[in-house]
Amino acid sequence: MIKKTYITMPSEKFISHILIHLPPKNFKMVNRYGFYSRCISDRLKKTIDAFRKNIAVSRYSFYQRQMYKTFWMNPFYCPVCKVKMIVWEFYHYKYPAPRKYHYKKI
Repeated sequence: MIKKTYITMPSEKFISHILIHLPPKNFKMVNRYGFYSRCISDRLKKTIDAFRKNIAVSRYSFYQRQMYKTFWMNPFYCPVCKVKMIVWEFYHYKYPAPRKYHYKKI
């Protein structure tokens, strides 16, 4: 037998629990149900739009935020002079830089 449990919570907490189940940006979904369906009620549209307006967009990338949370440093700023650096190339031990071949002129 299935036991049902009812929980009372503030609307902000409920929406935060629902938003966990939303897919990442540009995630391709095959089926559309619930929030993803194409024909949702006007009441639900107004509720979703109200919460979309409160989303703050960060000027730092996910990588920068995670590096700062983990190591207390931003990888795109010089640790000595605190000036923003320009990224010229990335290096990863699994993917070495492509070889540069020099040809001799005959």
